[in-house]
Amino acid sequence: MLPYADFPPQVLPPGSPGDRVPPAPPGTIFVLGTEGGYAVPPLRYKLLFGRDRESVHVPVGTDDPIVSRRHGVFTCAGADSDWRLCNTGQLPIELPDGALLLTGHERIIEPGYTPLVISSSKQRSHLVEVRVVDR
Repeated sequence: MLPYADFPPQVLPPGSPGDRVPPAPPGTIFVLGTEGGYAVPPLRYKLLFGRDRESVHVPVGTDDPIVSRRHGVFTCAGADSDWRLCNTGQLPIELPDGALLLTGHERIIEPGYTPLVISSSKQRSHLVEVRVVDR
């Protein structure tokens, strides 16, 4: 098992965490959009995603004004805590089972691969890929 000290929060290049993730401590979250992503071990941390490249860790829908500047946040309270997703944007976030995470609502992100979709219209949708390393 890789120690947390050997895996600091880090920027990820474009590519899918559904396909592969580098060795990481259990509970590490990988979040990826089309422009790249971010990985964080289970520390007290807030990982932001949304349209505003300058104020988020993972840019999503940067050319779509309907996506919120800060559309969502993943939070972890520490090493023994789960990662939680909160929708801070105006549009719902579609979960894999088709359920919608509405503005202000949150839920635990389970270990494994979780694709999230933000749809701004019938023609435009934005994929946020998430993988949490199993404990």
